[in-house]
Amino acid sequence: MDEKQVLNNLQFDRMFLDKVATVKTRKPQLYWNGVPYHYVLVFKILCLIKDAELSTNRIRSAYRDLFGGGINQSSLSRTLKSLTEDLRIISYVENPHGDVRLTWVRLTQEGKKLQKHFIGSTSVGTPYGAEVKQLIVGRR
Repeated sequence: MDEKQVLNNLQFDRMFLDKVATVKTRKPQLYWNGVPYHYVLVFKILCLIKDAELSTNRIRSAYRDLFGGGINQSSLSRTLKSLTEDLRIISYVENPHGDVRLTWVRLTQEGKKLQKHFIGSTSVGTPYGAEVKQLIVGRR
């Protein structure tokens, strides 16, 4: 992993946690013991999957393929609900296939902003770049 990739990944994590911090000001009891790690993993998957494929079945399949273990339906449902209602980085969309057993989501504008940092889009800055670079240089 090169320096830019490390920078993008750590910067994304920081921005995700900053988003959580803004929610905690409205709901202090939320995430008082930290953010469940699978929330971050699920959101990273959402950032990678094509918009037209953001169904719970596809998300669960990608989770299993990428991380070697599955995520059960109830955990995924709670995760998507929190990402929607609390963090507001995704929203539910009407199921294009009319099947009530499948849930579809999309990234909100805030979610797309985080996505750009996660995938390393050159159109975005690096707000925590100096801090991360200091750590990387100190490691050499």
